Amino acid sequence: MINKSRFTADARRWFAAGDNVIARAAPLVGQDITQQDAIEVAYDLQTGSYVEALADPAYRADKQAWGRRLAEVLSGLGVASVCEAGVGEATTLAPVIEATSPAVRFAGFDLSLSRLLQARAYLAGQGQAARLFCADLLRIPLPDNAVDVILTNHGIEPNGGGE
Repeated sequence: MINKSRFTADARRWFAAGDNVIARAAPLVGQDITQQDAIEVAYDLQTGSYVEALADPAYRADKQAWGRRLAEVLSGLGVASVCEAGVGEATTLAPVIEATSPAVRFAGFDLSLSRLLQARAYLAGQGQAARLFCADLLRIPLPDNAVDVILTNHGIEPNGGGE
């Protein structure tokens, strides 16, 4: 049996060694840790890495192009509100906000509180804002019809089977 504290210590070692924490955790799921525990710890360990990656001009340009494309789709749908599931550090959401009408309201949630705090700081640095909250992708605490569109960018993959 492994508890979450022990798992977190192991995950730090795996992460430092460059291993995929979620893959390494797979055999442990069900032994006092859940898949969501594994995802949360893995993403907590990655906090800051997505913002740091934006220092690469090609990566930043790709993010901005993707943001403009998502904004085009949202504009074509005529939506008034958007929520990103698995918002992480908001490096995908920020270019969408930038390219979208100021009339559209944005929100985002993530399992990792540390990444949400990073997202808040990143958005503020970009002169943007979104309503950010901590939540599990499998239990979204929003009433039906609370937002027009929920989007995700790499938020489904670690939740394989829970789609």
